[in-house]
Amino acid sequence: LFAQEINDRLAEVKVAIEKRLINGVKDDASVSGIRKMDGILQYVDVANQFSTAGANAINEADVRGLARKLFDAGNENSEIYVLVSPDAKEMIDEIYKNNYNYTHTENNFGLVVSSVNTNYGVLNFVVDRYAPSDKLVAFDINAVSIAFLREPQFEQLAKTGDNIKGQVVAEATLEVASRKAVAVLTITA
Repeated sequence: LFAQEINDRLAEVKVAIEKRLINGVKDDASVSGIRKMDGILQYVDVANQFSTAGANAINEADVRGLARKLFDAGNENSEIYVLVSPDAKEMIDEIYKNNYNYTHTENNFGLVVSSVNTNYGVLNFVVDRYAPSDKLVAFDINAVSIAFLREPQFEQLAKTGDNIKGQVVAEATLEVASRKAVAVLTITA
């Protein structure tokens, strides 16, 4: 039972880290007293930011534009991942609903776009509940990594009788090799 509680707290830490990896805003502890890291949205080069042509919609040119921005910034033959919200992913699925390759399987049904091949690279889509609903965040996976300053671990605190207390401690940061390896498409309202 105690081990399960520790595993539950570790899962909570993973969720908190995931939120910060995308949307975090740096604080060196001078404001809140807690050190916080910048999320990937803070690492986008200005030249790699653009908006959709239409309001509340994504078109095929916008999707290709993400790969093109990274290609033009020098990320050739890169492994591109795109973080999208569930709503943005539905828009992407709608774009390609009539353009698909079919591999026969007997237990897998539906049309879901998991990747798109472009002249500038392959875009691999990852749906994330913490991705902003109005942005698609593309990055070269080889230029982005997570570094742990303190690996997630359980630290036991003082006991009170037979009551065991503890905390899970972790400290992570996002390493981005180049701001030009990140691009953002903003869906205009």
